[in-house]
Amino acid sequence: MDWMFGRETKQPWAQGVKGLKDSIVQATIVTYSEIQSRFKPTPAKSHYTYNLRDVSKVFQGISKSDARALTKEEDIIKLWSHEFQRVFSDRLISQQDRDDFMVMLKTKVKERFKKDYEKIVEIKPLLFASFVPTLFREDDMEKKKPMADIYCELTNRAAMQKKAEGSLEEFNTINRQKKMDLVLFTDAIEHIVKIHRVITTQYGNALLVGVGGSGRKSLTELANFIAGYEIVTLEMAKGYDMGAWREDMT
Repeated sequence: MDWMFGRETKQPWAQGVKGLKDSIVQATIVTYSEIQSRFKPTPAKSHYTYNLRDVSKVFQGISKSDARALTKEEDIIKLWSHEFQRVFSDRLISQQDRDDFMVMLKTKVKERFKKDYEKIVEIKPLLFASFVPTLFREDDMEKKKPMADIYCELTNRAAMQKKAEGSLEEFNTINRQKKMDLVLFTDAIEHIVKIHRVITTQYGNALLVGVGGSGRKSLTELANFIAGYEIVTLEMAKGYDMGAWREDMT
């Protein structure tokens, strides 16, 4: 059986992509080990703990894509880098830690894949998602039929903005009683992309931390709407216990 990174499609995997399978595994192990040694838990950063489930999440993210989105070596390297940022960097709570993480990641890309991160990642921040219709090949561009539901790099930021704003407009049309008056600037859309990635990943979960009024609930609602999910809110009333929690979970 032919080796593949993600979903099976009729399009064969590029040889350059297939040739990196061993390097991806080795780079993941080495990078994970360095993260463990460099970003240790402290009283202020008690959640800086990592285990093999985090490694599995990296590969789980990689497996969301397919051969249509990964046509050359640089594509799989960018996807690998993106998944490391989502699984590990998004949990870091200081800009210094995030900067240090990026320096480490760029070094690993250079050492393990012999590529310059700054050269292969032309559009920043690096984002992958499956809800923005994307054109990949010249024949697709000629037919003007974008392929949807493919986990790929969001290189067309105008299309990403249009999709987010269109989804917000549709949400407000359907939910007239609780319209959301949001300004979808780049950072807000970036958070929507991240939330959408988590909730559409099997067993995905996230804790959103921020000051009141920063948009956590609104962006989560919009990301859920884009994914076609229904939000269920638990009411923590007096006397709420494990039995009530289990009942809510069923």
